[in-house]
Amino acid sequence: MPDGYLLGARSDNPPGVLIRKPGYAQWPLRVVCEINATDEQDKAFWSFLLAQLGKPYDKLAIVAFAFNRDWRSEGSWYCSELQAATLEHAGVLKPGYLKASKITPVMLLERISALGASITDIGMN
Repeated sequence: MPDGYLLGARSDNPPGVLIRKPGYAQWPLRVVCEINATDEQDKAFWSFLLAQLGKPYDKLAIVAFAFNRDWRSEGSWYCSELQAATLEHAGVLKPGYLKASKITPVMLLERISALGASITDIGMN
């Protein structure tokens, strides 16, 4: 988020889609991408993302990979699902561009990179 806070879906305590303080957790790798978007796409991105606040963490998502479940269900999210759905809703990624049964952080980064996004920060946290 522009103020440094992080909005995402996590399984930790408390779980779910929340806004968390910068540095609330340690990650082995941090990747930040800058995506060119129109003002309309930017507004749609934030509108959709903020509307997801309070939704539960998708506990079954990883297991569901084996069962070809559609990650686009808006009832619950995990990190990559939330970001991919938000980018699709904003029109940055085309629906169907990402496989309906699986979306991982690596797959999402590959799709974002293919759009010409610049990776602005890669490093240890």
